[in-house]
Amino acid sequence: MAKKAKAKAKKKTTALSVRSPIQGVAPLISRLRREAQAVVTKNRLEVQKNLERLQKQIQTTAERTIRDLEERLLKRINAATDSEVKRLEQRVARLEELIGEGEGAADQA
Repeated sequence: MAKKAKAKAKKKTTALSVRSPIQGVAPLISRLRREAQAVVTKNRLEVQKNLERLQKQIQTTAERTIRDLEERLLKRINAATDSEVKRLEQRVARLEELIGEGEGAADQA
């Protein structure tokens, strides 16, 4: 009987010794869960900050590009206007010459 009692006591001790480490792991698992959640939250915040930064950069770049295009368009319009004005001046000068020649011919006749 003593052997059976010792065997029974050993089984109880073995069962307790196996449970003890598991009970000691529970706080560790809880801590790991909390830390993992903190990492996920931190990563979400970082991703959100990065997205906001990218949106601002895209908006700034788009605005700058639009301004540059407007400036180039205005320069081309002005250049076209300047060349048209020069051509008109040349035509007026030719007409003035023709009128001057016509007046000179009329005076001689």
